Amino acid sequence: MRHFSPKKLLIISLVIFLFSIFIFYFLYKNIEIKKHSNLELKEEWVKEETRRENAKSLANILLSVKEEKAILENHFVYKSDLVPFLDTLERLASISGNKREITSVEVAKDNTGLLVNIGVTGSFESLYEYVLLLENAPYEMEFLSADIKNTSSQFELNKN
Repeated sequence: MRHFSPKKLLIISLVIFLFSIFIFYFLYKNIEIKKHSNLELKEEWVKEETRRENAKSLANILLSVKEEKAILENHFVYKSDLVPFLDTLERLASISGNKREITSVEVAKDNTGLLVNIGVTGSFESLYEYVLLLENAPYEMEFLSADIKNTSSQFELNKN
C-alpha cells in the first residue's frame, strides 16, 4: 500500500477544500440570482393579480348598478323617447279627468332639456291631481310657469 505523505494529503485536502468553496460560491451566487429573479416575477404576479381583481371588482360593480342605471335613464327624455314622454303627459291628463292640448315642444337653448307647453282644462281637483301625477311621473320635470284661470261663469261658495 502506498502511503501519502502528510504534505501531499494536506495539498489534496486544500485543493478539494478550495474546489468546494468555489462550487459553494458558484451555487450561492446562482441561488441569489434566481432569488432576485423570483422576487421580480412575484412582484409582477402580484401586480397582475391585483389588476385582475380590480377588473373583476369593476365588472361586479357594473353588474350591480345595471338596474339602477336603467332606472336612472328612465328619468331622462332623449330625442328618440320624445313621443312616449308626450304620451305620458297626455295619459296623466286623461287619468286625472282633464282635457289637454300640447301646443309646442322645443329644445332648450342650451340643449339641456325640453320646453313643453301644454294646456290643461278641468276642475281644481282634477288639475291638482294632474300636478300630483306629474310630480310622481318617472321623469325629472321643472315647471317654469303655470297660468290658472277660473273659466266657469259661476262661482259658488259653500257656507256652513
